[in-house]
Amino acid sequence: MISIFAALLFQVSQGDPAQAAPQPDAEAAAPAAEQPAKPKVVCKRQMITGTRAKQATICHTEAYDKQSERQRDNFQRMLDGSANITPPTPPRIGTRGGGG
Repeated sequence: MISIFAALLFQVSQGDPAQAAPQPDAEAAAPAAEQPAKPKVVCKRQMITGTRAKQATICHTEAYDKQSERQRDNFQRMLDGSANITPPTPPRIGTRGGGG
């Protein structure tokens, strides 16, 4: 009688094996969903300056292309804006301050 009670107590303390089985499957599926997507790589062929037939394949991610385009646009805006800056006129001889 005591051995039956001990066996029953031992089974209860270990838990139900049917409940333990789905947990590893759920854990295995979770990391696959959490993995970040790989960035898309775009490759282009460019002619190399100074050769007739030589070409190079240049590969970048889309994020790299967007960032480089933003930097190019910002630099172009900076150059375009600097054309409107005029230096101050030098003072005339014999007067004080900027001339006019």
